[in-house]
Amino acid sequence: MGVRAVAMLALFCLAAATAIAEVRVIDGDTFETDSERVRLFGIDAPESDQPGGAQATAALRGFIGKVDPRCTEVDRDRYGRMVALCSVGGVDLSLAMVRAGYAVAWCYYLRKRRPDLLSRFRAAESAARQAKLGIWQSNFAPWRDWRCSSR
Repeated sequence: MGVRAVAMLALFCLAAATAIAEVRVIDGDTFETDSERVRLFGIDAPESDQPGGAQATAALRGFIGKVDPRCTEVDRDRYGRMVALCSVGGVDLSLAMVRAGYAVAWCYYLRKRRPDLLSRFRAAESAARQAKLGIWQSNFAPWRDWRCSSR
């Protein structure tokens, strides 16, 4: 086997070893890999059938791209899904969704599980709201009222 063939074989093996799982975005705060459904910790995005839902789903899909997110489990929800802090390329997906205005900070769980992150998420939500980004372009966000109502 020639040097070129060995090099090509090595590249093929490296590509196969680093192949990512298929990631399917369910909505603006949930995605699924080959092995697990993951709910992003600390945020809530509109459901697919609510105003802004399709845009939130598209935003999360854009943040994830073709990369398998790195996740650290924080909890399991009542449906058995992993609730996790996830990142792509060092970018926290939950915080990115809030900063872009496609999700709100879920203060109850941030306060309960990761109070060290609460002020960062609140500031991101406030900035997105003031800039009228994403869902903040309209007044419709009824689910917001019971996520961070006790600020």
